[in-house]
Amino acid sequence: MIDLGAGYGRLGLVLKWFYPEIKFCGFELVNERVNEGNRIYALNDCLNAQLIQKNLTSEDFVLPEADVYLIYDYDEISHIRKTLQQIEKIADHKRLKVIGRGQGTRSLIENEHPWLSQVYPVI
Repeated sequence: MIDLGAGYGRLGLVLKWFYPEIKFCGFELVNERVNEGNRIYALNDCLNAQLIQKNLTSEDFVLPEADVYLIYDYDEISHIRKTLQQIEKIADHKRLKVIGRGQGTRSLIENEHPWLSQVYPVI
């Protein structure tokens, strides 16, 4: 599972408690959040969770393959659009799920990526 805009990585803790076998990777821009989240992971023996400091909008960022992506309204619409395009390329050869949260992300999915909204209705 990949969380795009993970903040402190709370989801990594939740997964450890309820689904400890799931591998979780969170990308976050703010280095202090990444350091604190990884510190908490270490204190709680979250062996399958990690946070990585990365700017999702940088030209050199390549989205890794995953089974599930969580995408939030983490930045400008153009940046979210780029991320959804990267996910679509991965979906050409791999089954995956996308959980979108936020008005901008949901709007882009509904209007520009109907292949996502047709499979799983927006909740």
